[in-house]
Amino acid sequence: MESQAVDRSAQKPVRTGPATRAVLFDLGNVLVSFSHDLMVRQVAACLGVSETEVRALFMEGGLLAAYERGRTTTEEMYEQIIQIARRRPSLEELIEAASNIFWPNPEMETIVTELLQRGVPLAVVSNTCPIHIDWITARYPFFRDIPHKVLSYEVGAAKPDRRMYERALSLVGTRPEETLFFDDTPANVIGAARLGIRAHRFESPAQARRILRQLGLLD
Repeated sequence: MESQAVDRSAQKPVRTGPATRAVLFDLGNVLVSFSHDLMVRQVAACLGVSETEVRALFMEGGLLAAYERGRTTTEEMYEQIIQIARRRPSLEELIEAASNIFWPNPEMETIVTELLQRGVPLAVVSNTCPIHIDWITARYPFFRDIPHKVLSYEVGAAKPDRRMYERALSLVGTRPEETLFFDDTPANVIGAARLGIRAHRFESPAQARRILRQLGLLD
């Protein structure tokens, strides 16, 4: 952490360590809220199978992890999922069931907008898949405004793999010690911190705003 001295006349922190110049954000349950449980319920209903069967295929069977790392396409995933179905929904129906699992986090949208207005370099660093990014891009204008996106299925790796963070640092053009990162998953926070990134486990928009103010990135 950067050291701070206090200028008593101005009553503002005077930073003596490296300035924080860029911010990286996780996507799910940071910038937007979502629920894996909701996805499982909706996909199970779409296929006419139990939630246990969906979890066994998606999570325990590794299908979701492979999809998020770009090792299988949407069409290939569909064909694998249909093998357990008792009814055969269209690809579009299945995408709707698997993707309509997000809802807004307005306070984080406001924070992103304020940072962009101040010219702070931003990037999203997310373990995600093509259908979820298409869904979010179509519905959340603030997400489209974020200039840099490091997506696991494009990188071929997932956090906490260092390649995700290194790609983000390259895009925002800062050193690790000049870069702030918010993620809700402890392992991802630890992975970023090992590279020297100023990583915080995301708790709430109020916590994020407090840290951004402390570092001089927001008023």
